[in-house]
Amino acid sequence: MLKGVRTATLVAALVTAVAAGELVLLYRQYLLVEAHQQATEQAQPYGGALTAAMARRVALLQGFASFLRVSPQLMRDSARLEEYVREVRATTRGVRAFEVVEGGHITVLAPRVGNESALGLDIRHHPDAEVRTKFLRAEAADVVTVTGPFELRQGGSGLVLRQRFRVREGEAVKVAALVLDFEPLLAEAGLGEAAGISFAVVGAGRRVLAGDSAVVARDPAVIGVTLPDDRWQLLVAPRQGWFASIRLRFLLFALGAVLSGALLVVVVHLVASRQAALQVAVGERTRELSEAVARLEEEARQREGTEEQLRQSQRLES
Repeated sequence: MLKGVRTATLVAALVTAVAAGELVLLYRQYLLVEAHQQATEQAQPYGGALTAAMARRVALLQGFASFLRVSPQLMRDSARLEEYVREVRATTRGVRAFEVVEGGHITVLAPRVGNESALGLDIRHHPDAEVRTKFLRAEAADVVTVTGPFELRQGGSGLVLRQRFRVREGEAVKVAALVLDFEPLLAEAGLGEAAGISFAVVGAGRRVLAGDSAVVARDPAVIGVTLPDDRWQLLVAPRQGWFASIRLRFLLFALGAVLSGALLVVVVHLVASRQAALQVAVGERTRELSEAVARLEEEARQREGTEEQLRQSQRLES
């Protein structure tokens, strides 16, 4: 009986352990999926804010190109152009400079101070292939192109937005450009203070443009950032890792599963022990009844023998 109790308890323990393990793993996967969804929802406003920040810069470039189209004398009036740029820079962070490219060369540049080294630069033969490709595309079609971030001739890393324009029909195409610092864009989108998350902004081929490059390998949540001619991705992940974000809930669930399994094993052990005890009691009672029946039968046989002897004795006496 004791062996049967042990066997039942062992089987219950094994089955419970396997079931609890599978359940805990499934719950862990569920928590990770939920954490991804929550991170995506948390980061969605940042992606939207970065898209909006870029859209505002595109509008600045388009306004500049329109201004040059209707007021071409601005390209020759350096004082007025400098004033225009000062007003823009006073209201928009990260504006490095405005440029006009003619025949592939930068011919107009404002502000001039700090950007002198870029004046006259041949964009068509720029050493960066992306710069050349995006410039030729902007020169050939009515689209706004976004290049970078890349190392600027005047120093530092930045973005360049370009759009072509013509002063008069039939005139050679010129290209208006807006040079931007990248970090102020991220700050405007709130990414500099995003609480609890690490982020990276990536371009084509998952080239990391800004943020923590380690995020790319952390199975990040992905939010699209729309550009006029391209698309960036905002990758986000919990700063301490995905498991850290679910650790407390996971451990509480795992502890509950272990305790529930242990309780089930105890219940099985008690039931098996009770059944074994009941079987022993039933067996003992059955044995006692069998012995009592045997004694009664023996007594009956003895009584019949005595009665038979008494009858024989009576017959002899008669």
